[in-house]
Amino acid sequence: MRRRRGRGCRDPPGRGRGDDRRLHRAPGRVPRVRDRGARPRQRLERDRARRAGRARRRLRVRRVPVTPEAFAPTFAAIDGFDDTTDFDVLYLLNLWYGYRDLLPEATRDAIERRLLAFKYWYTEPTPEGVVDDKWYWSENHRIIFHVDEYLAGHAFPGETFTNDGRTGAEHAEHAERLIREWLEEKVRFGFSEWHSDVYYQKDVTPLLTLVEFAPDEDLANRAAMVLDLVLLDVALHLHRGNFGATHGRSYMKDKSTALDQDTFGLAKLAFDDTDEPYQSRTDPGAVLLARARRYRVPPVIAAIARSDEPMKDCEHMNVPLDPQAPVTDDPVPPYGIAFDDPANVPFWWERGAHIAWQLVPLTIETLDRHGLWESKFFSPFRPLRDAVGGDPDVARAFAQSLAPVLNLGLLSEVFTCTYRDRHVMLSTAQDHRPGMFGEQYHAWQATLDEHADRVHHAPEERAAGGHRVARRRRLLDRHRVDAALGAARHRGDPRLCTRVRAARTAARPVLVPRLHARLLPAGALRRGGDRRALDVRPPGRRVRRAVVDAAGALARARPGEGVHATG
Repeated sequence: MRRRRGRGCRDPPGRGRGDDRRLHRAPGRVPRVRDRGARPRQRLERDRARRAGRARRRLRVRRVPVTPEAFAPTFAAIDGFDDTTDFDVLYLLNLWYGYRDLLPEATRDAIERRLLAFKYWYTEPTPEGVVDDKWYWSENHRIIFHVDEYLAGHAFPGETFTNDGRTGAEHAEHAERLIREWLEEKVRFGFSEWHSDVYYQKDVTPLLTLVEFAPDEDLANRAAMVLDLVLLDVALHLHRGNFGATHGRSYMKDKSTALDQDTFGLAKLAFDDTDEPYQSRTDPGAVLLARARRYRVPPVIAAIARSDEPMKDCEHMNVPLDPQAPVTDDPVPPYGIAFDDPANVPFWWERGAHIAWQLVPLTIETLDRHGLWESKFFSPFRPLRDAVGGDPDVARAFAQSLAPVLNLGLLSEVFTCTYRDRHVMLSTAQDHRPGMFGEQYHAWQATLDEHADRVHHAPEERAAGGHRVARRRRLLDRHRVDAALGAARHRGDPRLCTRVRAARTAARPVLVPRLHARLLPAGALRRGGDRRALDVRPPGRRVRRAVVDAAGALARARPGEGVHATG
């Protein structure tokens, strides 16, 4: 007898056949919707959740007792005259001025001893038997040392500083003059470490500290103005949280993704241009900005950072210096900044010009006078000093003959140009120091978002027959490309999809498709056909003289005449 299927023998939900399998679902289960971009989008969301989880774990607050033992590594580095201890002293001064009443007495005493014994400038004496390995002369170190000395002097005006015997008031007076000189230089010439995703953070922290704690209102106001200028520079070159511009100084560890940039936390707090989470609970730029009581980011600068309107920014920074120029007895200094005046040593050494032939006699004299030959930075040059026998004319001729190699760290005049819209940002240093070795400067970058970018980096450059050669790096792995492609599909933007797919061709000469001609300013890409290959292979393969960036030659744009000329 055939059993009739009635109400009591119906298949349970989710286990029927045919259409029933699709109609009956387990309670609370959402029917699956087929979407071509669903899987890449799910991977992107899953990756974002994982990154957020890792960031939350890093940001868990660990309560550490504020005792001298907690600062033992910092104190040991300061006592040993180690490099970058000026950073540590700056943070100790923030702690001293902001929270010293909350510190245990033993901790206050330990900090005070370090502040009174610190060597604040290279012209001060070095204790017998000690090698001073601190670097005083880069753009960020100069202002940090000066702010350290200024605030330490005001903290202990009547105390004697043990390293050189001067009082705190004398130190404060000395440092104030040097701070004002540095501020005037930046207003006049711009930043030697232009658009740096590493060292702009190190410029922000001393300026913020000065604004918050300087007893001189005029000096605090001037520091706030230059701080506005630094943050404006970041805002003009920020795309979805990525400070993806050409950089005067940067490192590979900082720029393969925006999350690794030292300026990421600062930019996120100031402008909130990305959904990515904070990456550190000890980021000094973000921490000092978050606790600031007197300084506020101007709303107009924040609006510039968040703007999606197409824009072009062209800037002219720094001063010209040609180390390959013919040697003369009386070289003409730019802007009247003499090559033989000891007072100008910080200015020229900030720009890495200590081995340019124009500065070599002054460099040798300075190293001899202040006993700096033993430091880890200058000891490699002692054989060169011995080879020329102390003759300044021979030294200058020798430095000029090896200028392309010796001056790899020179930061001379630069013209930068950046284009940005809601989809992409392209940035380049135009024809910067062709035919010379380079160190740390970052020639160009094309940026799509926090993770998708293409770069050229100076340490891969070689001087060969007057051509600049840059080995291209494939920074986007396949996983990141797929995730970005899913996001582009989800956004429904076919042009962005095309750009992301083009990232997969990074190992081959880059073709500029028609879409870039619509995104960039008129005339920026008119170099032959619309799909002409921009070949960046070595010059041995007969490529063109100009090594152009992957998305097109913004080098044809007219450089600005002033420090900032924004269009």
